[in-house]
Order: sequence, then structure tokens, then C-alpha cells
Amino acid sequence: MNIAPRSGKAELLQPQLAVVTGQQGYFPEPFVDAEKAAVFLSLRPRRVLELARAGSIPAYPFGDGQRRIWRFRLTEVASAVSALRGVHSTRQFPAPIGVN
Repeated sequence: MNIAPRSGKAELLQPQLAVVTGQQGYFPEPFVDAEKAAVFLSLRPRRVLELARAGSIPAYPFGDGQRRIWRFRLTEVASAVSALRGVHSTRQFPAPIGVN
């Protein structure tokens, strides 16, 4: 999240891919931590880590021990969330009217 110095308005960071043509090759999107992924998804960092451990969102664990560091690519997370939208939802939109 960026905060403009004069207006104080917050802007969400948009995922970006850096593609360079020629001999320099392709530079993939950088990894972000759970806090930035949580801001992107409007979730808490703890929930993002739970989803990563469960395999519900794409994530990259670093380390072999019991305490791993998880990193995310926002474009992959966005693609996974948009692909799952409505598939596992238990909510009803809109809520039924007049049902007792």
C-alpha cells in the first residue's frame, strides 16, 4: 500500500510483471510477504497463511523446518481467487427474502 505524501490517500499496490525483450530475458514478478498479500485480498495475514498451508492459494514456502517463511506472487493469487469465485461459497447472494 502506498500513501500519497500530500493528500494522504492510500493506494493498493497493483501486481506488475517486468518483461524485457532482447537478450536480457524475462524478470518475473517479485515475491511478497503475507502482510502484502493480505492487504491485496482484504484478509488478515494469519488467514492468508492458513490458506497457503491448506493449498487454497498458490504460495511458496521457504525453509525445511517446522517454521517456514511463505511468499506469494499477487498475480497468481488473484488468478486463483478469481477462478474459485463462487465455487466453494456457502453464502447466498442475495439472501432469501421472507423465508422463516
